[in-house]
Amino acid sequence: MQPTIGNVGIGVNTPSTLLHINTTARTSGTNVNMITLSDTVTGVQTSGYGKRIISTSNNGSSVSAIAFEEDGGTNNDTAIVFYTQHTANALTERMSIRRTGIATFACQICATSGVKFGNGTGTLNYYEEGTFTPRIKNVSWTSNEGSGNAGWYTRIGNLVTVGGTISWGGGSGAQGNDLRIVCLPFTSNSTANSRNVGQIGAPGGDSIAYIQACKGQFVIVNDPNQASMYIIETYQSGTWATYTHGPTVNNSGVIYGFQMTYHI
Repeated sequence: MQPTIGNVGIGVNTPSTLLHINTTARTSGTNVNMITLSDTVTGVQTSGYGKRIISTSNNGSSVSAIAFEEDGGTNNDTAIVFYTQHTANALTERMSIRRTGIATFACQICATSGVKFGNGTGTLNYYEEGTFTPRIKNVSWTSNEGSGNAGWYTRIGNLVTVGGTISWGGGSGAQGNDLRIVCLPFTSNSTANSRNVGQIGAPGGDSIAYIQACKGQFVIVNDPNQASMYIIETYQSGTWATYTHGPTVNNSGVIYGFQMTYHI
């Protein structure tokens, strides 16, 4: 002990902190138990109770704790639980490591460097949800937003899933020629030929016209390095399958539902 400054040392003559414990018993590749918390309870334990290390400040109002609790209602199953508070006298469990090894969190997890799973080589480092305003466009015309226009998206890592409903107006007659859904929330990956495919739901009456009646169907295709999706009609030409960028939409209309997942 150093009486003049109040530091206590165990196994050390000049303790550098209020409590300084040193051991010469540990060698490389071995463990040494330095501090033991124990009690006299025996038999079946009540889950959620045990021994705590408490930190306090502000005359005891600011409190946090690490608890060593019994877990599972048996004799020897244990957990480590971390407690914090956002106001005085409101100590609350925030994180725990249960007897099974599973870590649980009471609130959200903020992993600033991302999350790595198992033996994977990549790191999941992005998640976002939001809305956007999709519109219909061709090479010379962009629609006005309709009253039922709505888009949503979820981004997980480098994959974005978008969906919604498109309604439009403000045209001056039928529109075609490289018809697209524009204003996607993210631009797709720029790798050559790395396209993405999605689908549209149900067009409203007189909203979009087939080039090849009774032979076609509509798909949406996102090209590399684009924040848009082409509305493409695939159809049968003789015995072959082909496509066109030229579906025609009316000067106002609606497509009830579209969805695509694309790589960014």
